[in-house]
Amino acid sequence: MIRRAISLFFFACAALCAFAYYDRYYKWRDCFNELGRCFDPETASVYLEQSGIAWALFFIILIIPALILWFKKPKS
Repeated sequence: MIRRAISLFFFACAALCAFAYYDRYYKWRDCFNELGRCFDPETASVYLEQSGIAWALFFIILIIPALILWFKKPKS
């Protein structure tokens, strides 16, 4: 029971990182210039290409233990 709860917590954190990846990088992937920056004039925000790598890495780091805990057989 505790193992599943911890796994769900990791899944939730991984989902948050996946949303951040989409919001901070994926929507703007065609806008980046040669310096790896994208300026959005509507919100006056600057998006960095490196944020895609960071959020994807956080997602991978969180989803692996979530899957391991979810599918691990309980001790008998």
